[in-house]
Amino acid sequence: MILAWFQKLFQREPIQIKETLAPSGYKLSDEIYTVTIDSSKVEFVVVIENAIKSSGGGGGGGTNAINLNLKKTDTNGSGLEGAVFKLYSGSPSGSHDYLYSVQSGNDGTVTISNLPLGYYYLEEVKAPDGYLLDDSVHTFNVDDDSPSDMTITNEKERVLRIWKVDSSDTKKTLGGAQFKI
Repeated sequence: MILAWFQKLFQREPIQIKETLAPSGYKLSDEIYTVTIDSSKVEFVVVIENAIKSSGGGGGGGTNAINLNLKKTDTNGSGLEGAVFKLYSGSPSGSHDYLYSVQSGNDGTVTISNLPLGYYYLEEVKAPDGYLLDDSVHTFNVDDDSPSDMTITNEKERVLRIWKVDSSDTKKTLGGAQFKI
């Protein structure tokens, strides 16, 4: 596959080529390639090789994948059951693909298995009962330095209850009152 094609090159100083972004799943080449344009050739070809990244021991299914252990907790660190997340590959602000949904178990954990190298993000689409939805986008990159654990915390829903009672019998609740907050 040709990634770059330049036309109308004139003989001049050597051209230096440096890779600034590697393909997903590959290590960035640190080589600097020099091409000198001369009149004896009409085409100049540069082949840049990239090594495949290997996972940093995340426990994945092979050298190019990890298992991500996600834990959903409350503010005290206790696991929360029933949080639903959508997993996407790519960037939330750019090109991305929906992969699948996962739900936290009764201990608040879920394992996303065999994630290949690349960019991902999670969005919470259903909060555990009694908790506020976390509307943050949780991005992560699966590469050589990927952590294999992620914790996402939810806060409890806050409820204000107002009871209108008879002042002479506080066990008697009264209906029909209106309040302004």
